[in-house]
Amino acid sequence: MKVLLSWLREFVDVREDADEIARVMSLRGFAVEGIERIGTEQTVIDFEVTGNRPDCMSVLGMAREIATAFQLPLKMGLAGLASMADSSKPMARRSSCEVSTIRSPGLRPRTARLPTSRPRVPTRSAWC
Repeated sequence: MKVLLSWLREFVDVREDADEIARVMSLRGFAVEGIERIGTEQTVIDFEVTGNRPDCMSVLGMAREIATAFQLPLKMGLAGLASMADSSKPMARRSSCEVSTIRSPGLRPRTARLPTSRPRVPTRSAWC
């Protein structure tokens, strides 16, 4: 998977150059196919992501792994990603689901979306 270094830096404040990032990530199981420099400012790192790591097949996934490798925080967490979604309607109104929060003493609250209606299944004649 090819990733622009500038895109990674939008998610994690890593100061190391592309060669150092490639070296560290290779030690963590992400082989680097190559490093391509585009002009004087852009660098593309080509990571080999195995099929058992689909969470790393995006810029955010690789940024999360780099943040972990270099012990750095992500600049944008889940709260930032939620703002990128359509926020014109509350999540519960986008589909026929009910939001339920489970609270237990000593544990963090958990939120689940529970379906309130059965999905509509087309008849067989509609498939043919």
